[in-house]
Amino acid sequence: MNIAIRLLRTADLRAAGQHIERHAGESGREGDIVFAPFSEFDREAYEASRFESWRRAVDLPGWERCWGALINDRIVGHLDLTGGHLYSALHRARLGIGVERSQRGRGVGSALLSAAIRWASTERELTWID
Repeated sequence: MNIAIRLLRTADLRAAGQHIERHAGESGREGDIVFAPFSEFDREAYEASRFESWRRAVDLPGWERCWGALINDRIVGHLDLTGGHLYSALHRARLGIGVERSQRGRGVGSALLSAAIRWASTERELTWID
């Protein structure tokens, strides 16, 4: 099984929302810890908010970049870097990561992390990942 890792675009929002919905559905089930910060996932709200943040320049508050792990165009894992909401915090990015249960333990998270770190190292103003 070949997994592709790439930066997601706004054209990927529907697939990303479907992945987040599937992944969040695993939270607290079948031995998983509770990791989703919401009890119900609003895919429309997710897609609408990411449509703006994924397009925002990295030197503006509220930017976000998201990488996907894809198998046959289906997103099975993601990693997002989110910039601060203040100009004074733009040197930092918050990291979030999630891999669907069926793909855990296969190096997907490590591959996503490597891709995001490579990208972050090219952003001059970004000096810290939380």
